[in-house]
Amino acid sequence: MKSKRYAALFLGLGLAVSASAQDGQSPQDSLKLYDFPELVVTASRAGETPYSEVASSMTVISADEIEITGKTTVAAVLRQVPGLDVVQSGGPARRTSVFMRGADSDHTLVLLDGVELNDPTAVGNSFDFGTLFLNNIERIEILRGPQSSLYGSNAIGGVINIITRKGDANNAGLTLQGEGGSFSTQRWQGNYAGSSGKIDYSVGGLYNGSKGFSAASQAYGNTEADGFANISLNTQVGAQLSENLSTRLFVNWFDVQADLDQNGKQGDDPNYDYSQTQLATRLQTTLNAMEGRLISRLDLSINQISRETVDEKDAVRPDNSSRYTTEGSRTKANWLNTFAVNQGTTLLAGLELENEEATTAFSSESSFGPYASSFGPERARTFSLFVQGNTSVGENMHAAASVRSDRHEIFGSKTTWDVSAVVRFAEDALRLKVSAGTGFNTPTLFELNDPVFGNKELQPETSLGWDAGFEFAPGASPLRFSATYFQNNFENLIGSDSNYRAININKASTSGIEAVAFGRLGSKGSVRLSYTLTNSENKSEGDPNQGQPLLRRAKHKAAFDVVVYPTVQTSVNIGVRYVGSRDDMDFSSWPAARVTLDPYTLVDLAANWSFSKALTAFARVENLLDAEYEEVLYYGTAPRAFYFGLRVSR
Repeated sequence: MKSKRYAALFLGLGLAVSASAQDGQSPQDSLKLYDFPELVVTASRAGETPYSEVASSMTVISADEIEITGKTTVAAVLRQVPGLDVVQSGGPARRTSVFMRGADSDHTLVLLDGVELNDPTAVGNSFDFGTLFLNNIERIEILRGPQSSLYGSNAIGGVINIITRKGDANNAGLTLQGEGGSFSTQRWQGNYAGSSGKIDYSVGGLYNGSKGFSAASQAYGNTEADGFANISLNTQVGAQLSENLSTRLFVNWFDVQADLDQNGKQGDDPNYDYSQTQLATRLQTTLNAMEGRLISRLDLSINQISRETVDEKDAVRPDNSSRYTTEGSRTKANWLNTFAVNQGTTLLAGLELENEEATTAFSSESSFGPYASSFGPERARTFSLFVQGNTSVGENMHAAASVRSDRHEIFGSKTTWDVSAVVRFAEDALRLKVSAGTGFNTPTLFELNDPVFGNKELQPETSLGWDAGFEFAPGASPLRFSATYFQNNFENLIGSDSNYRAININKASTSGIEAVAFGRLGSKGSVRLSYTLTNSENKSEGDPNQGQPLLRRAKHKAAFDVVVYPTVQTSVNIGVRYVGSRDDMDFSSWPAARVTLDPYTLVDLAANWSFSKALTAFARVENLLDAEYEEVLYYGTAPRAFYFGLRVSR
């Protein structure tokens, strides 16, 4: 009853603010919040690219959108993006997977300030989005479709590029933020940015902790609260060393500790804990030569990650305990050279050296006796060459093509390619886009070297994908539309034989439609509606699930967002998200049974009140209607929750 009173109070406050609104203009052009961006960086490794020249499907989440919605994790903001399925096993800081256009979670390349975050110690080399909280983020770019010809392995499904704030005169100053709310949640954040002469800098720090809710679903009687704590630090420093030479250092460090529960209906486990520490750094040096026609950039990056999962014996499971530890790193050196052939044509040539290392150790005790398995340190090196050409054909067409060769020291060489084109009509109001390409995914160090499951004869997973669509954005109109059809075929996917040894055996396909409409609500706000249709099929011959949809991918997904500015000092955001039914596996029985999870609809509400340029209050309600649902079978999701906070800037 108390939560209902809070919800009524919150809604009433929003309505009261709305009723008292004046006719002043919104604090920004409301259409720009959801509009197509002007420049992006992920579509081409040559640097900033006009969005109007990009043929691949992209979504950009801006810092303004993050602030208005009040979201606190990367996973939370990705849930509204068309073409993505975000699946979490028990709430924030727990295992979180992203499926892009139905591709496996291992097939999404994740970058943070240009550093690959994918875990070299993980079974599939995927990145766990549950460990990444929003801290000092400038924008997030999501590039859908195969991108291996530019980025190499892991980019079969696409690329998610997270970019932190850069210090300059426009965003100089200090920002402090505090937040509290349901589940005894605390969030403290501070950011400082600026510039001095030829040096710019930005520093961010975050603590986010909560007593949490049960990671195992409360629908089955699980009541033990599972908390988490996160500390994130980042810094970015740039220096203009001379007229033609500059350098920039990126450092991101984050540590997560979380309580876990077991899989199954009675999953409560008071002694099951997880911790992870990750450091991602990159040094970038850029030289402009030939009066700006040649840009040569050298990147050195390293991603270091350590994980530990410990399950101690307890009264419920007095015979069971386990410990799993991993240490890994990925070091890269990239040399990128972009040459302006003429006014409308550029050529990019790149060289990349990569070294992966991993060490794992697992031990357990149970009624079946003790067990232990470990490997490492093991490593693998890859040498890559790639070329990309971009050219304008007349005034209204832009085309791009790229090819890449990767040579892995264990399985040999792999070549990938991509071609794309965009044609503009009616003074750029209508854009027709098409792209096609291939992708590959390298066998991981675990799949190659684990003493029980490993197989050094593995070959890369491969894909062929294409998409075609349009964007309609008449300059004077308050409306924007886009729609894209996509199709992907995956082969040589890594599965297992009857002895659980990794082998190349599986096949799959996905296809579907991504549609987005957004526009301005007069001078008072903006609205966005998106829909994704994803058809997926397991095509693995002899597999008992052959012909079935791929697990945890919803066929239908829709999202609705509206932001209104009742006054120049106030914003109110309502977000609605629908996720259709999808299949999962019940591993609590043997053999595991295929089950269907119910569809669900979530409604979130957020508001910001700016009392002055220096002081802003904000509040939000997550899961306003208190929906009960599961993203992963038997794992819990948050009930209705309330959060309030203050932001101080100077």
